[in-house]
Amino acid sequence: MTTFGDIRSALHTPQPEMCWEQLCEACQELDPDEQLKFDEVILPYINDRHEAMPPHARPAPEQWVNALLDQNNPWFERLLILTTSLDLSRKKLDASQLRGLTQSDKLGSIRALDLSRCSLEDKDAIRILRVAKFGKLRSLRLESNNLTAGFVRVLLDGHHTEELELLDLGWNDLGEEGAKILHETRALTSLRELMVEGNGIDDAAGPLICSIEHLPRLTRLDLGWNDVASAGLEKLAGMPWLKNLTRLGLENNSIEDDGVVYLMKHGDLGSLRELDLYNNSLTDESAHAIASCKSLTSLEILDISASQITEAGARMILDSSVVPEGLSITR
Repeated sequence: MTTFGDIRSALHTPQPEMCWEQLCEACQELDPDEQLKFDEVILPYINDRHEAMPPHARPAPEQWVNALLDQNNPWFERLLILTTSLDLSRKKLDASQLRGLTQSDKLGSIRALDLSRCSLEDKDAIRILRVAKFGKLRSLRLESNNLTAGFVRVLLDGHHTEELELLDLGWNDLGEEGAKILHETRALTSLRELMVEGNGIDDAAGPLICSIEHLPRLTRLDLGWNDVASAGLEKLAGMPWLKNLTRLGLENNSIEDDGVVYLMKHGDLGSLRELDLYNNSLTDESAHAIASCKSLTSLEILDISASQITEAGARMILDSSVVPEGLSITR
């Protein structure tokens, strides 16, 4: 059994990550008599000490997550108030576990929620959002579920996006309707990273997903493995937030030279460090446009593999006077 003294010792470990591991172990084994003064004495001390330390993720240990879902250890579930990150990825949540998740009142400090690869349908994901008592989420990962535009509509109508900085909707089934809902939203003004790969977004929906207006803080956009075509890139070139992007993922779409040429000529790509154009219908015409783009001053990583760009085209980019030295090209 551990005591409050062990918790204080754990909190004074210099490295934040090691401190969190030691703190979790100390809290899990806390003497029952010490548990009684947790709210009034121990918790305020922990919170004060964490505020004085550099910011770092405080993920819930697996034992605490299992206690939440299976409702088999009230003390471990109680400790969830200390965490900011809840990873439920790859868990096939049954009815009982969903009930444990949605009924818990210990999730108010959660800022990062990972529900990737949980085989969630709209109704279960909506239930989690509407009923579970999370705090203001900053990161929400929902990759590889069975979610449709209906879920996205509920998500954007709720309060969970007010401080959201990362939203991963990749590999679901949003389609054109989902793209339209995202295009029209004003609920993502804090968002920095948006991932919507593999969602059946076709040529008609491409211009919608590429022209979401109210994303003033966006720095990452992943649109890969859809069917976005050149018309989408023409819309993208006019977005005021394009100048903030550090990563743009356009891999495995239906983009042709005219789209890349337009984007390079009319888009402000000054912050872009990573551009993924893998497996599109591109030739050396695109290579020439990239090599001539005066705004690509920060580019570090470029993927043009599985295209018709030749070795000479890749060399044209590397020899360009406007593309930064040290550029890494995958061809």
